[in-house]
Amino acid sequence: MVLAINQPKRCKMKKLTYKQAIKWAGNANQLAKKLGITRQAIHDWKGVIPEMRQFQISVLQWEEVSMVNPGNK
Repeated sequence: MVLAINQPKRCKMKKLTYKQAIKWAGNANQLAKKLGITRQAIHDWKGVIPEMRQFQISVLQWEEVSMVNPGNK
């Protein structure tokens, strides 16, 4: 007999497009600065944001919202 273990549901992260990420940051240089990487690294994405950078951007966006609306955590 196999017991089912209740595991927390994984939250699906909404994928961000390259253009959306640039718009959020202001420009590619500012996006690079927010992520702590070089502008060249962003250029190397060739328009497709790597999954870990997607996660990093979503965390940064959440932090920004939390700072503006501290009661909405």
